[in-house]
Amino acid sequence: MNSGLSNQRSEKRESFAAGLGVRLGKILKGGLVTAVVCSSLLFAQGEIRAQSGAEFQQFRFAYKLMQRGETELAGEAFDQYIDQFPEADKVGDALYYRAVLYQHEGKSSAAARELSKIKATKLVPEGAVNLLKGQVMLEEKWYDEALLTLEKVDVAKLKPGAAAATLYLKGKAYRGAGNMQAAAKALKECAEFESDVQVRAIIELSRVLAKLDDTKGAIQQLERCLALDSMEYEAEAARMAGDLSYRNGDYDQAVVFYDLVLKEHQTSDQFGTSVLGMMWAHHAAGRYEIVLKKLEEYKGFLKPNEMGEAFYVSGASSAAADHHEQAVELMNEALGLVGKGIMEEKVLYRLAVSQFELGWMGEMKATVARLQAGYKESELLADAMFLIAVAEAERGDVTAGAAKLTEMIDKGESHPYYHQAVLRRARLYEQNGAIEAAAEDYKRYVQIGKLDNPAVMRAALQYVDLKYQLGDYAEAETVTQSMLELRYDADPGEQPTGLEPGIEQEAMFRLMLAQIKLNQHNNALKTLDELESKYPLHAYRTYGTYYRGLLLMSSGNKVEAIEPLQKAAGFVTLPTELRINALRLLGVYYRQLEEGDQTEDVFAQMEDLGGKNNLQEDELLWLAERLSIDAHDEAEKYARAIGYLDLLIGWGEANEEAVSGGAMARALYIRGQLQRQEGELEAAKESFEYVIALGKGYDLDSRIELAAVIGEMGDLPKALAELKDMRSSEASHIAAKALLESARICRKIAQKQMLDDQSISAKKTRHEAVMLLKRIILIYPYQELSPLPQQAYLELASIENVMGNNEGELELIAEMSEKYPDSEYATYAKALLAERMGKLGDAEVYVSRLENTQDLYLENRIKLLAGRLGAQR
Repeated sequence: MNSGLSNQRSEKRESFAAGLGVRLGKILKGGLVTAVVCSSLLFAQGEIRAQSGAEFQQFRFAYKLMQRGETELAGEAFDQYIDQFPEADKVGDALYYRAVLYQHEGKSSAAARELSKIKATKLVPEGAVNLLKGQVMLEEKWYDEALLTLEKVDVAKLKPGAAAATLYLKGKAYRGAGNMQAAAKALKECAEFESDVQVRAIIELSRVLAKLDDTKGAIQQLERCLALDSMEYEAEAARMAGDLSYRNGDYDQAVVFYDLVLKEHQTSDQFGTSVLGMMWAHHAAGRYEIVLKKLEEYKGFLKPNEMGEAFYVSGASSAAADHHEQAVELMNEALGLVGKGIMEEKVLYRLAVSQFELGWMGEMKATVARLQAGYKESELLADAMFLIAVAEAERGDVTAGAAKLTEMIDKGESHPYYHQAVLRRARLYEQNGAIEAAAEDYKRYVQIGKLDNPAVMRAALQYVDLKYQLGDYAEAETVTQSMLELRYDADPGEQPTGLEPGIEQEAMFRLMLAQIKLNQHNNALKTLDELESKYPLHAYRTYGTYYRGLLLMSSGNKVEAIEPLQKAAGFVTLPTELRINALRLLGVYYRQLEEGDQTEDVFAQMEDLGGKNNLQEDELLWLAERLSIDAHDEAEKYARAIGYLDLLIGWGEANEEAVSGGAMARALYIRGQLQRQEGELEAAKESFEYVIALGKGYDLDSRIELAAVIGEMGDLPKALAELKDMRSSEASHIAAKALLESARICRKIAQKQMLDDQSISAKKTRHEAVMLLKRIILIYPYQELSPLPQQAYLELASIENVMGNNEGELELIAEMSEKYPDSEYATYAKALLAERMGKLGDAEVYVSRLENTQDLYLENRIKLLAGRLGAQR
């Protein structure tokens, strides 16, 4: 009987507790502790006895009121119970329920007070009490106390819902206390439970991950949240995912998340912020027209403050698209909506910028004055004042612009805009060519700034650039070296850090440039190696390839330099000037190796990149000389050669300092030779006379060429007279050339005399030619004067042939072949001798060996010989 009664009572107790839990859950719907209350009551160890005493009736009355949802009356009833029965065994439970009701009303301080009075409970488990204490402390932002309390709750002994709630509260408490790693761990564990707080835990977890700079992980958690289809939290999760994607630079993905809110949650509190987020994402992606379309589409659904920001971002997009009049209209609309605060401050500044771009200086100054009056501490004021300074400068008064900045600077570091003014004035000086003054301001900005500030380091780089421009390469090297040696304090247990990667790359590159200018080629190459080893994808990769080739070439590693220089020449992203210089270095190398075809190809590439004007005087001369070899046979090569020479000569005529005297003389001399070959005798005469008048070299050679031209123009006696003095020149090659040209003119005179029946005179003149030619072969037989001696032999042999002395002709030809056995003239002599001896086959073999001769004199004779051989076949 007693056993049956006990069982009945136990069943009644569990039923009562379960019923209370369910009803309380309905009454306090949405409260975080509801799940804990329900589960805890189901397993309460206390026993509600069927009593008729006043204490029990008061407790039951309070409970019944709470059951009906009359929470205010229930609170009063529990207060009465607590006052009337302070020693009752259920007073701890009454205090707990009273705290629950206070917490439900948002009175966490009152709830905390009631909970602090609890000594023990009969119905409510200790874990439930600690959980509520933790939540109340969390609401009061007593994070450390909340954690101490929540740590007392054994999560393993709780039902899933209560365990999830406990972990959720611990996660929020850790986050409030600044322990993000612990917060993430607790929230991850909470999110694994399928509970009423699962979605909220995931959202909180994403916030914590974002704080830990794990943006990708935060977005993944929000995507998980969205996959749970929780309509209550979907808008918040989508908006947060959009914000994080925007922060991550994934603007398209941000738009997708914001769009979910706009399509599915038009009545949500997240709607307006999602519209603005979408507009900012399109703006950041450069889709300015879409921003304006979204303004028209949603402006009727936004609150006034949201409308103000919508007009602001639309104005910013119009300004970015260079539609500044439209930007001014939109910013003015924004000003009427945003109200006092940070947004108005930004709008005023943006408005001033567009007014500046439009040249509306009066309106701009009025806007800046409004900004200055309303936001005296604004960081944007320095920029706004700088706009006025630049406006003054652009109106032609740089002094006035700089004066406004100087006024701020002269007030010293106590002035709120001192640092910005120094930096802005540096830029103003730099933009207007005051390089030394700009450098001093950049230096000052670095000296007064914090070295761990990237902006200060960028100013240091600008200082280095200006010192480089001023030719102070030693200072540029010293500063960049010091920057690279900087080490910043780190957290305990971590290594000190140096420059941020982007700035470090810039500093290393500039150090290399300075070392190159200081002829520290080995150090420069070492710096480049370190840069490319540490940052293989650094921003100056193409430059690095060029400078590697330059440094290798300069240090004598010419073969190794070829590949990087060839690569650099092909980089379309490299400045044309450097590509041309890479080719120029290759050209120097190939000319040293006498690789004519490769040299010509390199110069052709240079001309394709920058035109003929980018070729230097030695390159123009080299091309002209190479083309002149075949210019007499190919009109195109003749025209190109003359074009290069005329360009070089034109530079010299326009500016004497643009071309060296020797190059000018050489160009005129080559031009005269080409003109003479083409029969343009008057032009050739002018070119040679120009060389002689210039007096910078080639004047004696030109006098000989001029004499030859005069002779070809018909005045043979004058031509001969011009050469007389030079035949005894101390310069062997001049004397030999003058003798040879004089002999040729004498032969022409003799031929004319024969035609005029002046045989005696002709014989005398011919004898003079022989004596001149013999003087060459006897006095100037030197190999270094070739081919002058060989040509003298052939001229003598020709005279002997004309005189009918075949034996004498053959002797001279044989003698020449013996004296100059390795020359083309010796091969030609062998061909002549073979022809004279009737060995036509041998003669043709020798002629074939001379097909590619570049000696014009010999080429003409070979053609005659080949013609004779062909006729005899």
